[in-house]
Amino acid sequence: MIVEPPVSDNASSLSEGVRSDIEQILATIVRTSIDKEAAGELTEQDIEEKIVVSVQQFFGNNATPNDQATPVIPWWIWVVGGILVIVIVLLVVTLLFAKKRKENEEELELMELQQRELFVDDINEEKETESTVRRKQLEKMAKEKPEELCEIIKKLDN
Repeated sequence: MIVEPPVSDNASSLSEGVRSDIEQILATIVRTSIDKEAAGELTEQDIEEKIVVSVQQFFGNNATPNDQATPVIPWWIWVVGGILVIVIVLLVVTLLFAKKRKENEEELELMELQQRELFVDDINEEKETESTVRRKQLEKMAKEKPEELCEIIKKLDN
């Protein structure tokens, strides 16, 4: 087994006491893991000969346990988020304009309906009879020549 020393710049910084403790732990693991019938009679010396503890610095593992990597958000997440925000804003604006346009259309329809209800047939379109023609002539004469109309009325009274 290879063990990295606690101080990375000194390969011999692992004391002999720690090394012997590691060897004892490994010997216990080997003894309990091996089936006695399959291995036969292994003595303590045979097991200790098979266990080797070496101290060596591991290269490529420079990370310290206290270093915490800061999470970095990829650029494409920002792009997707921006696109989603733009789409949401466009939808809201479209819905507002559609609502306003619908209200305007309803208002125009209401105004047209009110104008239809207020439409009155023209008086001039009535059928002209002899009496309406005489009445119109008298009204015209009253407006244009009131003195003559008064003379005609006086002659009729006599």
